[in-house]
Amino acid sequence: MAWLLSAARARVVGMSTHETPWPAGTPCWVELSADDPEAANAFYSGLFGWDIQVSGPEFGGYGVARVDEHRVAGLGGKMGTDIPTAWTTYLASDDVDTTAAAVTEHGGQVVAPPMDVGDMGRMIRGVDPAGATFGVWQSGTNTGLGLVNQPGGVVWNEHTSNDFAAAKSFYTNVFGLRVEAMQGAPADLEYAVLARASGQMVGGLGLQASSIITACGASPDSAVSDIITSNGGSAGTAGVAAGGGTTSGGAGVTSTDSSGGAAGGTSTDSSGGAGGNSTDSSGGADGTSTDGSGSAGTTTTTP
Repeated sequence: MAWLLSAARARVVGMSTHETPWPAGTPCWVELSADDPEAANAFYSGLFGWDIQVSGPEFGGYGVARVDEHRVAGLGGKMGTDIPTAWTTYLASDDVDTTAAAVTEHGGQVVAPPMDVGDMGRMIRGVDPAGATFGVWQSGTNTGLGLVNQPGGVVWNEHTSNDFAAAKSFYTNVFGLRVEAMQGAPADLEYAVLARASGQMVGGLGLQASSIITACGASPDSAVSDIITSNGGSAGTAGVAAGGGTTSGGAGVTSTDSSGGAAGGTSTDSSGGAGGNSTDSSGGADGTSTDGSGSAGTTTTTP
């Protein structure tokens, strides 16, 4: 059960900055929970050039990654021993308490009840009926992702589930999203895109081992595997070319870090692409899609 997130290392068509609350149902934040936050910070700073600013003890040493002063991700320690090392995708909500009630009504679980995070916002963490972990964020002074579809920023979010029907029902009922067929996909491929009522695409939904993974992008001339290994990870098997969103597809690699962890994706392509898998030096999941002229899927752009 996973959500897949993609970020970019190269210029991506549709880049935008965003400093207002994201529309409800839109992926608005991504966060890594790691056993070794310092190792995670070093890995992602080297991989994506992130400037990670670590907070004081009142916020548990939580790090906020920035590109050109814009927020792109959060990294921190685990809030419990039973929490896996993995990325979590947060979806926007206008009212977290109402969303929390909808989560349980439609078969999910709220594992971290509604809580205020200072004046920055209000949040919950939940598990959907397929077992994938997700977060929900109601903006206060912190509106979430401040830069998308740009090097180091999110460009794609994807949910994979071993219960495709249950996942579709959950995200449409809880977040008001609709499920649409992916253009050009084979008839026997159980894959769809999630979109807001306005038609704005916000992510993908596929049949696979249930998870929510995070993928990030790289430039077509960058040796992604070399970057991963030089920052403490290890590159593994190559992924297949795939198409989705607004691009013609790309190739991926699979890798694991020096301490293990959940899987993510890395892909390279001069015209865009979907991600393979990689894990960071602290055991966290990430993905990368590379693009010189287009993104792996422009899911978090301003409507």
